[in-house]
Amino acid sequence: MTKVANKVDLDTDGEWWMDAPNDRIYVYSTTNPVTAGNTFEYAQRNNAIVAADKAYVTIDGITAQYTNQSIISLTSTSTAATNWTIQNCILKGGWKQGIYANGDSTHSFNSLNINNNTISDIGGSSTTYFDGSLINIAYADAISVYNNTLTMSSITGMHNYMGAIIHHHSYSRNDTGSVIHDNTISGTNPHPSSLPHALPP
Repeated sequence: MTKVANKVDLDTDGEWWMDAPNDRIYVYSTTNPVTAGNTFEYAQRNNAIVAADKAYVTIDGITAQYTNQSIISLTSTSTAATNWTIQNCILKGGWKQGIYANGDSTHSFNSLNINNNTISDIGGSSTTYFDGSLINIAYADAISVYNNTLTMSSITGMHNYMGAIIHHHSYSRNDTGSVIHDNTISGTNPHPSSLPHALPP
């Protein structure tokens, strides 16, 4: 991957440019990157995708693995984050959570759809109560989690501290719009007494 200075400089396969004002990354590909199966690899980071207070966002068909914290980390703290979809993704080897979506007591995370994803081998940290969950959602209403394949960690030294799917602290305290259904959950939950400092390759 080669970074270029301007959008007009994108003319060679593998070049990329960051449109910072619009929070968008452009990658030049000589073929359709979806059908070509292109892989873009970068150094290990805390998260693969981070967003705060955004609305009407779809993450579709991304493969991301081996992050130092949550693979996808979404927060709603200054305005209500609404209408998010995470679908058809493969997420593996996050140190804390696969998907972390967290509002707060004054700003709800509304209308969050998580479907048709494969999430596996999450865990290792036990610094907070919900570390090691594959999907962790807090202060959210109208969530839909369905048709995901969730595999609890079986890697020695890693663990799923709480469980596959956690939804806690409904913002309205009377959430009737959330559904969790037809997810496939498998694997072990070993709870080791000592934990590694880094993820295995």
